Amino acid sequence: MKITDLSTFLVQGTPGRNWLLVKTTTSNGIIGYGEATIESREKTTETAILELKRYLIGKDPTEIEKHWQAMYRGTFWRGGPILCSAISGVEQSLWDILAKSLGCPVYKLFGGPCRDRVRVYTHVSGITPEELAENSKKSVAKGYHALKLLTDGANSYTISSIPSNEEPMKMRPLKETVARVAAVRDAVGEDIDIMLDAHGRLDPATAVALASELERYNLLFFEEPISPDNISALCKVAEKTKIPIAAGERVYTKFGFSELINSKGVDVIQPDPCHAGGISECRKIASIAECKQIGVAPHNPNSPFATFVCLHLDATIPNFIIQEMIPDDIPPRGNVLGSSLELDDGYLRLPRGPGFGVQLNEKFLEERPYLPQDLPIVYYEDGSIADW
Repeated sequence: MKITDLSTFLVQGTPGRNWLLVKTTTSNGIIGYGEATIESREKTTETAILELKRYLIGKDPTEIEKHWQAMYRGTFWRGGPILCSAISGVEQSLWDILAKSLGCPVYKLFGGPCRDRVRVYTHVSGITPEELAENSKKSVAKGYHALKLLTDGANSYTISSIPSNEEPMKMRPLKETVARVAAVRDAVGEDIDIMLDAHGRLDPATAVALASELERYNLLFFEEPISPDNISALCKVAEKTKIPIAAGERVYTKFGFSELINSKGVDVIQPDPCHAGGISECRKIASIAECKQIGVAPHNPNSPFATFVCLHLDATIPNFIIQEMIPDDIPPRGNVLGSSLELDDGYLRLPRGPGFGVQLNEKFLEERPYLPQDLPIVYYEDGSIADW
């Protein structure tokens, strides 16, 4: 069996986003899929994927570790979000091919599952604390036992419809963040887990002050309180709060995560299998974290296909905590795959089919051409640009 083609689907996803999916074709007709979605840089990543085609054509798709090393270490320029995302999408497609050729789920190739089901959380949004609280109760009614909200109140671009650079998305004062968390806790009670994501927008002193105010609300974790660029500052924040700190969605490969994990600045890491290097690289990252008794909560704001990828990763790592997911009832998510996932009392069951257990609806994807668009620039109240 040899790789005969490598192609991509670059398509409109949910409002404000595009999805970048990988298709690898083999000489015996087995097709493998992967995802390398990276918001606002999709065309650049697509080019990086197609450049890997020169190396991959004619190769045995089952020699996955060898190919990973060649794609990453075999070039002078390595690392970063673009190249690592390209490698991630291709690597996923190779595991899909191998598992399909053997007639088993991907997680069987890593020694089988550690668990029968995967705990998930979803995002909640709302302009006011009252609206946020009401939406939180609706999510709990749908079966979610864990919810995440943002410091600025925007999620899935629901603040003032779809923000753009012409309609600036502004940060909310931190006192409003405390009020919003309080409203959600009051609405859902103590048995529902709440997480808060700052997207790295706070400075260390502000992050510590906010965490101090939030400790009474028993958060599962405080995500990216400051920019991921400064690990020593992240350690200072972690030292001064009882809330577990989560980070890592913008960290790549085991090399980047090793530094983060050994810094003692995080309690939960959040590798994204579409960016950090793929399935096997995320398992290596999880193993490093396991040695430090650090949990794993993979990052996943991507297409429905990426959720299936994450489930296979989650199934095989002992220190897994919880999985981020976007519900498939948000159009056009429900049409991307030949099947969908059903929430069962806060959990998703593991896929049982060969490969990732799902097929892309290629006809539907071909009908949703790429629409160039950028993530909105976020501003502070004084008009200066905020960090993501």
